[in-house]
Amino acid sequence: MLTSKAWLDRLVKKSSALGASVVLATSFFAVVGTAQAAHADTTTTCNLPTPAPEIRVPIGGTAESPKTVAYTCGTELLSTTTVSVKFSVTPTTVPTGGQFTVSAEIPALTLKTAPTTAGTMQVDAAMTVTGGTPLTISGNKAGGALTVGSTAVPTATITNSITATGTEVVIKPGILKLTVPSGSGGGTNTDIVEYDCLPGLDGGSTAQPVDIKVTLTVPATGKTNEDLAITWAQTYDGTSELIAPTTLPTTAKMFVFLDIAGISPTTATGESTTAVAVDASTRKVTLQSVPIKFKPTTTGTATIKPGKIVIGTSATATTGAITCTVTNATELKSYTSTISSGSASPSASATASNTPNPTTTRTVVVTKTPVGGGGGVTKTPKAGAETGGGGELGPDGRMFVLTGSVMIAAAGVGGLMMRRRRTLRG
Repeated sequence: MLTSKAWLDRLVKKSSALGASVVLATSFFAVVGTAQAAHADTTTTCNLPTPAPEIRVPIGGTAESPKTVAYTCGTELLSTTTVSVKFSVTPTTVPTGGQFTVSAEIPALTLKTAPTTAGTMQVDAAMTVTGGTPLTISGNKAGGALTVGSTAVPTATITNSITATGTEVVIKPGILKLTVPSGSGGGTNTDIVEYDCLPGLDGGSTAQPVDIKVTLTVPATGKTNEDLAITWAQTYDGTSELIAPTTLPTTAKMFVFLDIAGISPTTATGESTTAVAVDASTRKVTLQSVPIKFKPTTTGTATIKPGKIVIGTSATATTGAITCTVTNATELKSYTSTISSGSASPSASATASNTPNPTTTRTVVVTKTPVGGGGGVTKTPKAGAETGGGGELGPDGRMFVLTGSVMIAAAGVGGLMMRRRRTLRG
């Protein structure tokens, strides 16, 4: 069976790493000898004060937030035994059936011994919830970044989402566990990511164990508010293979997630450029490289690890989708990038505007003044007698008038001369 082969590969690798002898039988495995790790993780357990604190979130009212809880920790890991964690609820007013976030702010810590390799502190801030879901919250999440040769661990905030189901949600913090993984980070840890993928074979509820070798290409440096481009390359390890359900949409793409510590944001998502290829007969999913881009918003040393994988029509798809969660997060190789200050905010585009600038237009009206009289009437005939339209005839009309006047004058002169001759004869 495919699932048995995958579990076999995983168990053999685990046992080999621990130095145990593995004997293969026809129907089971017997682990012979004592399995001992060459290096163990260092974990300290922090207990609650008495009485145990509670955070009440009345629906429609104001939450008791923030609230600081002083834990008492063991002496294995830290230079102090008291760790004060601030719990906050956002938003502080929650409507009926509403969703809110509860945050646990882990303060800056000082280790007893500086780590020899870079990595990320793992934080398990357990909580129980009444009047909301999920009912319990636990499991390791990325805390502050671990720096080689330094005992200082920066602050980190762990967040969880809760949905109200009653008239009041009561959150009770539980035991706090802080872990420094052995040999965390760098090239000393594994690049084989162990995933549990759902749905299982034939759409079942039993997860498919799939081992994938993931290699991240991460720039050594970056700047805030500028894209940090990362490439996620992956291949199956051993006989592992992911089988797609028949309900997987043909347009489904692969979405990969990064777990980031030391800067903000604390996660980033990449999307495959093409739809996922599925073998028609075996339903085996073909893995592909995925580009990832995100903009850091704070400076610091980013510690980056591969996270979950979703295959579907979107990064949050559930219908017909495949979701693979990491089961060996503390064992994974981490990648670092030093983020320095860049531009204060994403720069505005320098594209010229097509909007025309307003133009002032002046309109001048010229009125020709009639000759003589400054534009007014110089003489009005008595009783409004008509004066004729000769003045409106223009230059050609004046020529006719002049010619007529000359002819009349000539006729008059001619008449006078004829009368003078008659007088002389008589």
